[in-house]
Amino acid sequence: ALGAAALLLPVGARQVAVVTSPMHTRRACAVFEHVGFRVVCVPSREHHELTRNPEKVQDRLAAARAYLYERLGTLKYRAKGWIP
Repeated sequence: ALGAAALLLPVGARQVAVVTSPMHTRRACAVFEHVGFRVVCVPSREHHELTRNPEKVQDRLAAARAYLYERLGTLKYRAKGWIP
């Protein structure tokens, strides 16, 4: 994200708005904050029915897997030093 963002931002930009899925917002914003940006986190509208409104058991299990994926992603980002 940093490499791509650095190419798109005006020289000297220090504040960014990070827009991503609600489940991913915390981790994505943490990466930009860690490298020194002031961040405004903006969760997008959830497009996946499973995580927006899980009604069936299999939908709730899928939502739990998505949550677990994000938690494991956070641990990976910490291990690589991308977030504190």
